[in-house]
Amino acid sequence: TCFLGRPYFMNDLKRLDHKMGFWLNLSGNATLRVYGLPPGPTTISLHTGWNLVGYPTTCTNMTAANAFWGTGASIVEAFDPQATYRTAVVGPTRLMKPGEGYWVYVTADSVWTVSW
Repeated sequence: TCFLGRPYFMNDLKRLDHKMGFWLNLSGNATLRVYGLPPGPTTISLHTGWNLVGYPTTCTNMTAANAFWGTGASIVEAFDPQATYRTAVVGPTRLMKPGEGYWVYVTADSVWTVSW
């Protein structure tokens, strides 16, 4: 967790990387600039229960069902500004969006490989 205005040592978020999904709660419009080189194929550990993960690829034609095939994912949620809790379940045919974060529910630990 990281709260602006608190001293650094009081926040436990030390870094962000391309494997992580992250939730920014803003009071107004903002631009987030991301710098660096695109990563290659990436493995992301999924732990039993809910996982907030990034989708670190430029692939725009991957469905949720194909993206999470083999992981045991039974529920995938994405940001939805109209939903009560700002996330909604996505169907298996929904196209994944590069750079977006996803809540993924798995019933057992697994590894998700995201290819470019």
